[in-house]
Amino acid sequence: MERQVDDLLTLLELGEAENDAATIEEVEQQVDPLRERLDELEFQLALAGDYDASDAFLSIHASEGGTE
Repeated sequence: MERQVDDLLTLLELGEAENDAATIEEVEQQVDPLRERLDELEFQLALAGDYDASDAFLSIHASEGGTE
């Protein structure tokens, strides 16, 4: 993934240097899928702890003012 980012940055620099709109547009189209993949990996990493695969109990207790 890091290599893909480096490649896109290089391609973007070339596109900007040559004022090539097609190259810049190509880079922009490749950024969103890469960003989505990064978000997915970050989410998986956040849930990769020792106890994340375990079940949990959630209890809700009424506080002052009633039983709602």
